[in-house]
This record gives sequence, structure tokens and C-alpha cells, in this order.
Amino acid sequence: MRGCGQYFISLAAVALHLEAGSCTSGMDRYALDRLIQKYDKNHLITDPSRLITNGGSTTTRYYATEMAYNEYYDFYECYLCDQTFRSLSGLNQHLGSAKHQQEVYVCRFTSCGVRFRALSALCQHIESGKCGALRGTPYKSVMGGLMDGMKRLTV
Repeated sequence: MRGCGQYFISLAAVALHLEAGSCTSGMDRYALDRLIQKYDKNHLITDPSRLITNGGSTTTRYYATEMAYNEYYDFYECYLCDQTFRSLSGLNQHLGSAKHQQEVYVCRFTSCGVRFRALSALCQHIESGKCGALRGTPYKSVMGGLMDGMKRLTV
């Protein structure tokens, strides 16, 4: 698949690209999550009990300031999980990841039920073939629809 001057070999690769926020389309993880949640009306890949709808936003954006610096130990500390970082930008990159987000994506194939914080993680799980979801008819149509939609987003 081709988009924004780049070639992608899988849906997971496109999702990772968009989630990174570096696509020329302006798409990022937050916007992608909103789009998926808007179009997944039958909740084939999203968990409605985990969707917090606050004015259309379903994710919380975290960031840190110099107040996160621990002078005694000479590092920056995540106030959510206590992980440490050598730089403020490293801490903010961590806070900008899906690490502390709700697990809104779910593999509903047979008895799998594995949950994910990011669409790319769900796509990687399905594409790996571990649970057989890719062979399931509902997933084929959902994944095909996502692929078509992402082609339009990245062109």
C-alpha cells in the first residue's frame, strides 16, 4: 500500500505510521482512535465499556514539565507509573504513547479476547495469525474496510 510518499506492507504498518503523528495528512493516534470509534458502530474491534466520550475525545493527553525532574536522583519521573527518563523529551514521548491509555481495542475472535491500547497493536495481533481472526469473515470485512479507509487517509 502506498501513501504520503511511503509504502506500507500491512495495515499494522499504516496504523503505526498514523499513530506516530508524523504523516503529512496530519493524522495522529488520537484522531485515528476517534475515527475508528466513530465507524465501528457494531463494536467489532472496540469495547464500548472502555470508550470515554468527553466531547468526542476518547483519550487523555498527558505531558510533563520540569516539575517531573528529581534533582536528587538526576532523572525525570513519570507521575503515572514511576518509570524514569534521562530527559524531559523522553518522558513526554513516553506520556504521548498509548502506555497509559484505556485498552479500547479487543480481538473478539472466538475465545481470544485480548485487549489493546492501540489500533496498530490489534492489527499486529490479527496479522500474526495467532488466534485465527484473519480467517474469520467479520474480521476480513472490518480489516478490509480499515485498509481501504487508511489508503484514503495516507494518500
